[in-house]
Amino acid sequence: MKINAAFARYTGEPVSIHSVIMKPKNGTEVLVIAQQGKISTKKAKENEDDDETVLIVDSNMRENYDMLFTQDRFADALDAYKIMQTSKQLIIDTALAGKYSPDNSIEMDGISSSGKIEYRSNNIN
Repeated sequence: MKINAAFARYTGEPVSIHSVIMKPKNGTEVLVIAQQGKISTKKAKENEDDDETVLIVDSNMRENYDMLFTQDRFADALDAYKIMQTSKQLIIDTALAGKYSPDNSIEMDGISSSGKIEYRSNNIN
């Protein structure tokens, strides 16, 4: 499965981050975050052998998306990132990791009384 995450609401130039979910011989799925490009909301297959692309956007101004990423999903996304990173199910291109890794600006701030992990952010644009 291919993923196009198109972000336009944050500081800086709008971008698309292109990823793919791969299943190596050991059977464990791995998310590979591989490429940054100009913002695109492309979903269509390039040819019949292609997997369809899942489109994630941060603004519902765009049409034909699969998932809307909003602020209320941010903590869940961070939790998923940490789980995938710890279980070695996440590979991020080194050029992208230096720029977009949450580890650069977000850290765990404790656990709430309900058991939810709380985060503290520094310099998120």
